[in-house]
Amino acid sequence: MAGASAQVSGNSPTQALTYPLYGEKATATGQVSFGVTPGVDFGFGVQLKKRFSLGAGVSFSRGSGQLNATFSVPHPLIFSANRTADGSATAHRSITNLDIEFAFVLASGKAWRVEAVGGPTLSWINQQLATDSLSIVEGDYPYDKITLQPSGSSAGQSDSSFGGQIGMRLTRQFNRRTGVTLGVRWRATPFHPEVAGTVQQLSASGVHVGGAIKFVF
Repeated sequence: MAGASAQVSGNSPTQALTYPLYGEKATATGQVSFGVTPGVDFGFGVQLKKRFSLGAGVSFSRGSGQLNATFSVPHPLIFSANRTADGSATAHRSITNLDIEFAFVLASGKAWRVEAVGGPTLSWINQQLATDSLSIVEGDYPYDKITLQPSGSSAGQSDSSFGGQIGMRLTRQFNRRTGVTLGVRWRATPFHPEVAGTVQQLSASGVHVGGAIKFVF
């Protein structure tokens, strides 16, 4: 089975980073808003009983969102004299999901069936945080002001975690060998990457819709 999907419910994870700079602590707080994220899916399944099947699938998605952040940065010459600045940039995120899928037939006809699907998910994420998407630009002497500008980098923070997914799927067989499926599911996986000693809580949870061409062997 091969097809395309999209996460249609956006999410807006918040970020709070603390890291050492100039012998003191700098902070970066912000929020990034991700909208609809497209992806591709591949999978296979085995019919175990008349109404029950077991399968596995992998999906890849990549998207971007608007990051708005505030930095508080120590002064390079004066202690306890932090400077603040606001900035915005585009943050990138890519996710790979490996799903183990249990399917149970709820209703069926001669060439169609409706199934409830669900199971565990192992996911990998790479997402840009405020310190990845924005760069600090020092002002002129006496360095009392800073500005933020997009870094231009695509590097981000990586993590992996277990989660789960549950949903419904409609399959229409054209003939013995081929058919199409349409599905909707909720997938939830929490991520906790550690950045400069601070654990971040990222979420890529949401509603996914998709369709695929099905081949029967």
